[in-house]
Amino acid sequence: MRYNKRIMANPHRKAAIVILFLLAICIALYIRTIGIFDNHVLFLYDNARDLLFVNKIVIGHKLLLIGPSSGLQGYFHGVLWFYILTIPFIIGGGNPAIMTLFMAISSLLSI
Repeated sequence: MRYNKRIMANPHRKAAIVILFLLAICIALYIRTIGIFDNHVLFLYDNARDLLFVNKIVIGHKLLLIGPSSGLQGYFHGVLWFYILTIPFIIGGGNPAIMTLFMAISSLLSI
């Protein structure tokens, strides 16, 4: 406990920690999004499944109460993530690159 107080008491160390954290976030954001801006979107099974469920909500007007199966019998994913993904789906017109960018940014913001 005393070690943490010593680090945070020094304003230069505190600023260095904040700068290092922000630098790490910027580097991670660059690494996660460089392929999107170069039109090399990594679009795999999970992204396609999510896009299909969002397509059912937005285009098909079918509201979901349970998500896809988790692989275990009787266990399903929740649908909140699909309703959150409707925002970039509508903004991007269904473009998978916009949804991948949204997923990359939201995962970094969760840190």
